[in-house]
This record gives sequence, structure tokens and C-alpha cells, in this order.
Amino acid sequence: MDNAQTERLTRKEDFTRVVRQGRAYGNPLLLLRAAPNGMGVTRIGFAVGKQVGQAVTRNLVRRRLREAIRRMPILEGWDVVITARKPSAICDYHVLAASLVALSGRLNLLKLTTAATEVSQ
Repeated sequence: MDNAQTERLTRKEDFTRVVRQGRAYGNPLLLLRAAPNGMGVTRIGFAVGKQVGQAVTRNLVRRRLREAIRRMPILEGWDVVITARKPSAICDYHVLAASLVALSGRLNLLKLTTAATEVSQ
């Protein structure tokens, strides 16, 4: 996902709307919530609380999640809130990325590639 296609979700009102109106799926590492925003861009917000660890650890988890999102083909027009849970602090990048892909797939946020379309036909 290009940086031009995604924006950050920063306002409290936007986070609250996604939490109240959006769909949610979770696993032991992450909680992913998404709601359509009616815009042509996808906005991503991260919630990494103090239960994850100290500031250095929280920032590391946030950087890993940001990089995983950057590499994913996400559909446009969604507001997404990613909440990191405590076990995410001890996971490496690949485990977090796989977890994020799995949850995004359950929420139908991923663009279908031509290879995936050919396999399903």
C-alpha cells in the first residue's frame, strides 16, 4: 500500500466511530476494527497501550505494524484501527505481519491479486 493511498487516523472522534460502527476481529496479538469511510483513501490508526510495554517497546510494535500495512494491498475507502495486545511485544515482524494479514482477510480488506483470482476460478 502506497503512502499516497493511506492517511493516518488521528482524531478521537474517528477512532470512536470505528469502534462503535465498525466490524472487529481479533486474535491473541491484535484486534482489528474497520468501518467504511466514504472517501477514496484508507486511513489507519494504531492503538498501542501501556500494557504492551514501555515506550521503546510500544514504538517498536507500532513501527512493525506500520511497515506490515505499507506492504499490504488494502482496499481504499476504509477507516481501520489496529490495537496491539500484550503478546505483540515479544513477536517478531513476520509473526505480526501474518497476524495482520489474517485479520485483514477476515474483514475482506485485502485487494484480490490476479494470481488469487486465477486460483479461485
